[in-house]
Amino acid sequence: LEAENQISVTTSAAEAIVACLFACVDVGDEVVIFEPFFPWYTPAVRQAMGSPKMITLKPPGFTFDKKQLEEAISPKTKVVLFCNPHNPSGHCYTESELQLLADVCIKNNVIVISDEVYETLTFTGTKHKRICELEGMAERTLTLSGASKMLSLTGWRIGWVYGPPALINGVTAMHGYFTFCAPTPLQVGAAAALDVDKEADVSEGVAALLESNCKKISAALETLGVECYPVQGGYFMVVNTEKSGMTSEEFVVWMAENCGVLGMPMSCFYGEPSLGNNSIRLAFCKTAETIDAACEKIRAGAKKAPWLQ
Repeated sequence: LEAENQISVTTSAAEAIVACLFACVDVGDEVVIFEPFFPWYTPAVRQAMGSPKMITLKPPGFTFDKKQLEEAISPKTKVVLFCNPHNPSGHCYTESELQLLADVCIKNNVIVISDEVYETLTFTGTKHKRICELEGMAERTLTLSGASKMLSLTGWRIGWVYGPPALINGVTAMHGYFTFCAPTPLQVGAAAALDVDKEADVSEGVAALLESNCKKISAALETLGVECYPVQGGYFMVVNTEKSGMTSEEFVVWMAENCGVLGMPMSCFYGEPSLGNNSIRLAFCKTAETIDAACEKIRAGAKKAPWLQ
């Protein structure tokens, strides 16, 4: 990559999402989003005067098929906004899944904005693959990441986007209008951290911790009689709470009051909130000690669960 015209440093990956959309989307353009999605996506699309169009990923795999893609793409489609590894499900897309998406985007001349902030946080047996590395995709893909997830520097708000000059020039211009520049000392610090990570592979240790945390939380949640969907990477997991007989909002409140552990209702991760009525998202990006304490509280709370009596 050429630093001067193929990379844009932004004030967080969240800003990068907005800058990419403003650079690529015109009034009335459709942006295809895979739901459940990071809740920042749809407001950003609408701010850019675009129209969100959903592809619903179904559990437990949270994947898609060719028919869904082809039905979602129209002459108005300008962008596919994609997250890999996927937030909130933790699914890491295979090369065959990425190739399917690439084929459809090339055929229909669609840009891909690929949110890959969890790229280094994949679990055992899973390897992250960038869609921009597939044939014909480098010239139509904006890939974004950041220091928050990759380097655990969440408060520094350093993100970056890389892609072809024709697209990056627009992203850099929009970034200039939004925040002008990310703080220089924090850019220097993030660059140094990237060098350390390259030598010591610090992120591999973080991924191992997250995988262990995920397994612990999953085992504890099973005592509540709920179903934890498989996770391949990232910070989050999706839990099917249907057996409780509660809506996702009700279950979140019950768990907070009876277990002292807080999740998020999945209704806020869908364009149609009712699609998330029976599931919640939990984060496990905590220390092992915090996770162990949460697991104890969940197991204690299970004794109060009315649906298990």
